[in-house]
Amino acid sequence: MSSGYSECLKSVLVLACCMLHFSAVFAQMQAGDPGVVPDYAVINANKTAFPQMERWAKAGVRGGIPFPETFDVVRSMEPGTSSDINNKIKEVSGLLKEGELGLVVLRNGEYDIREEVTMRSNVSLIGESRSGTVCTIDFKNGFGFHFSGVHRSGIYRMTIQGGWGTPRYDWNYSLSENDEMPDNENVAVKFKGSVDCWLDEVNIYNSGKDPMRCAAAHTTFRNLKVKGAHRKAGGAQGYFFIQGPDNLITGCEMTHLRHISLQGAEVEYNVVYDNNFHQEVSFHSGDNGNNLIEGNRITLPADMPPVEAGGPYPEVNTNAPNYFAIMGPWSSQHEVSHHPNYLFANQCLQLNHNFGSNTPWSDPSVVYSGPVRIGKTPEDHISNFPVLSEVPPKGNTLYAVSGANPTVISHLARSPRLQFIKPITSQLLYGSPVLIQLQAYDEYLINEVHLYLDSQLVGVKSHPPYVWNNEGALATLDLGQHELVAVAEDDEGLKTTRVLNIEVVDPVVLPDSYTETFTNMELSGWGESSFVGDDGWVWSVNAKGVNGDLDGKGVYFQKQQTGIRSGTLLGGLKDLSFECINKFDDSERIIEVYVNEQLVHSHRQSGYDKYQVKVSDLQIMGEFVIEIRNASVDEGDVAKTVSFDNISWTTLGQQLDAPPVLTFKNLYDSFNFREGESVEVHATAIDDKKIDSVELYIDDKWVATATHPPYEWGEELSALRLLSSGAHDIKITAYDNSQQQSSHQVRILRNANDAPLISVTEPVSGSRLYELTGLGAYISDDGDLKSVSLYLNDQLLDYQQEEPFGWEHADTISALIGLQGAQILKIVAEDTEGATSQRIIHVLMNDAPNISITNPTSSTYQLGEEIPLEIVISDDFGEMEKATLYLNGETLDTKSDSPFSWSHDTSFPALHAMSIGAHTLKVQAIDQSGLLAEDSVIFSVIQALGSQSKQERALIYPNPTNQKVLVLTEVPHTVAVYDVAGTLVYQSVHKARESQIDLSGVSAGSYLLKVNEPTQVKSYLLIRK
Repeated sequence: MSSGYSECLKSVLVLACCMLHFSAVFAQMQAGDPGVVPDYAVINANKTAFPQMERWAKAGVRGGIPFPETFDVVRSMEPGTSSDINNKIKEVSGLLKEGELGLVVLRNGEYDIREEVTMRSNVSLIGESRSGTVCTIDFKNGFGFHFSGVHRSGIYRMTIQGGWGTPRYDWNYSLSENDEMPDNENVAVKFKGSVDCWLDEVNIYNSGKDPMRCAAAHTTFRNLKVKGAHRKAGGAQGYFFIQGPDNLITGCEMTHLRHISLQGAEVEYNVVYDNNFHQEVSFHSGDNGNNLIEGNRITLPADMPPVEAGGPYPEVNTNAPNYFAIMGPWSSQHEVSHHPNYLFANQCLQLNHNFGSNTPWSDPSVVYSGPVRIGKTPEDHISNFPVLSEVPPKGNTLYAVSGANPTVISHLARSPRLQFIKPITSQLLYGSPVLIQLQAYDEYLINEVHLYLDSQLVGVKSHPPYVWNNEGALATLDLGQHELVAVAEDDEGLKTTRVLNIEVVDPVVLPDSYTETFTNMELSGWGESSFVGDDGWVWSVNAKGVNGDLDGKGVYFQKQQTGIRSGTLLGGLKDLSFECINKFDDSERIIEVYVNEQLVHSHRQSGYDKYQVKVSDLQIMGEFVIEIRNASVDEGDVAKTVSFDNISWTTLGQQLDAPPVLTFKNLYDSFNFREGESVEVHATAIDDKKIDSVELYIDDKWVATATHPPYEWGEELSALRLLSSGAHDIKITAYDNSQQQSSHQVRILRNANDAPLISVTEPVSGSRLYELTGLGAYISDDGDLKSVSLYLNDQLLDYQQEEPFGWEHADTISALIGLQGAQILKIVAEDTEGATSQRIIHVLMNDAPNISITNPTSSTYQLGEEIPLEIVISDDFGEMEKATLYLNGETLDTKSDSPFSWSHDTSFPALHAMSIGAHTLKVQAIDQSGLLAEDSVIFSVIQALGSQSKQERALIYPNPTNQKVLVLTEVPHTVAVYDVAGTLVYQSVHKARESQIDLSGVSAGSYLLKVNEPTQVKSYLLIRK
């Protein structure tokens, strides 16, 4: 067989059998994606006020988290142990060429993490599904997953959990009992000295000591769900712990930890953007500042400390500690940040106490900074992040990137999350069934999900599960390339698009033969070595490398040793052979051959002649691993060494058989059943040949088997009928008539009652509006609603106790008309069983221009002193129309173009040599909507004690004058004369005590005379008749 065809076939097998290659390209991208880059237009517009913005825009993985379809080498594995994962990582790493990326796919199932999983540069892990791939840590020291000094490495889409159950205590109550497992030092995921690494779509639950520590730079943590730690007492326990610079945390949900902490001297320029925290964020001690907290929803639940009597356990009623939504240090052992940190456009809600506002640091029109002190009292915490700027940054963001969805200017409104779950390979066998499954979720509500095949609509789903099973054009896919496009739209009209490119290939595959000659092996003495062999397959040896024993390079090793092991080989195994020669003595040797850890052949040979070990008619399908063992019997000091070379094997010649395709018809992750509601499981299983059986498991226990459709179970099964409250894993496994299998798993919840669902269509939280007359809000519940309340800035506007609940946008609410500036709308809904939910909407209404008069101040100025000017006018929407400056009721200047400001560089003669008495300077500003703002300052001009003699030292005569003026002073001087427009009309060159000014060439009017003496400048009003 030609090498060209061999390479082509191997590519088909790799893709068809094991490759996760979903070409899911964001048409609208998320923060942290490739293509999301700094927005230099916004950065440059804010460069003076916020020079940190360029570096903030570069936080996280430089170049973005790679899309999974862009990896060069992909290998998959079935559930196993941490050792199996490490071996697969090592195998893929050995296949990579310079500049390539490798991906290990962990199929759905349980993985026993008994020791550290050591990540390698350029190699990443991805689960088949987020809830189906579960890695359980069951050792108490070190790190579950360790990124040490690596680059371009990450983990996608899986669950990492501690194997010690759910912690007894949800929160830190300042108790020694919060250290529930004092001997557990395990950190679930550790980054140390790494760069450009990531966690994406990962759950981290019930950690030992900490869920994550990051003493590294340019790490992206995106779309994580982090909950629970068994150690939450003092001494740095229970932390989601940022210890390095330039990291990005976005789209994450976290709760039931001790702290989300940014702590230590290396911590600077981190960005915490657009997250959903039910947990405080702390600048715990001694960070280097310049970290950004923007666009987050930070809620402190009512059961979070301080807790008074009535808590879950008597011992937790400590009424401590005092958690605030965003905190600085609180102990004398801590340090305040070395430089300020910045907060902007966050939604903070404190339900755990009544200290200060329950929505602190939530005004979307201002920037806060801090911390400024150690918070020893509630008052210290309340005032620890004061307002830095009353004006929002230009572009309305400090995290200035372009390409993200939604655009960052909308802050708090996030588009839906959308991804393809099935198929998990980019190549499908012609004639095999096609099942498309999407996962779509949103902060509030998914409206519709559309699926298109080659630009033609396949269907629309308005509720989960979002599954299309061999429907329409999916059932008749032709050979070749096809494009699947999915579009999810939420209740606010925000959309996300995913694209999946698939290829339908011919399933007929001819046999192929391979030979490994050890030519690429570099081992020359005794040792362990891994290398990429002649046909691109990975091999590992524990032997001595030799040359010339049989045919060029080879290896030899002694008795009772497994000296040769292949990586994962593909295409099925028909037969296998290799060459041997006994070395050093002619006693009997025993050679054993293992395939997939099963003994398939044993060969005995004596003498010195070369011999061949051959195994025929194996008929092993799919992936396989070859191991060769020298199993010779131990006879004292006789080594019984054997030399090996030229391992040959032939793959199966057959039509490839696709594994079953299956999913749930009625269930999806986080599906809720109410208490008393029947639990039913409806599954779809299809195959290119025949389904033999479908098995149902609940919480990993077999429940039932169905051998023919429909694959449905309900109340007839006691395991479903008696399902207890709480979370349960429901798994189905399908077998076809070739005994190929597939599994699918979801986690469902059985709850006594769900809180009401509040959907707001208008206005979008974080939006900037010219006017607001009403809102569109719809409230639903799994039972019956009791009441719905609407608040404006915590003042009750409307209270509903009967249907219809909610508001139509077309209906006018008078209290909303004419609002200006930052406003907070809140909707609270309660059902008849007492469950409540709320929705907060921040809006920034068009406000009148803001006038800032820094100078002059309301004070006194000396006669002859120039009145300073420093006036800045800004508009929240950047739409100024006109600004006018008045002095004592007379127009001094008018501006209709930017910049709308006056500074010390501006010279008005009327502000020089003003008369003694009170004067009023007024500024009037109008924006393009006609909103008017005015501000004024009254100042006085006085003759200071002792100034009379100084003034008399300059004699000006005559004044007023018809033509010439004489200026006499006690010291040499020069003079200059300006007209009312500030134009110089006369200037002397030489210094003298006497100057004669000739005004014959200027018209009658008022002029400003400046007498420049060596130590001072005096100003006088000069009149030309």
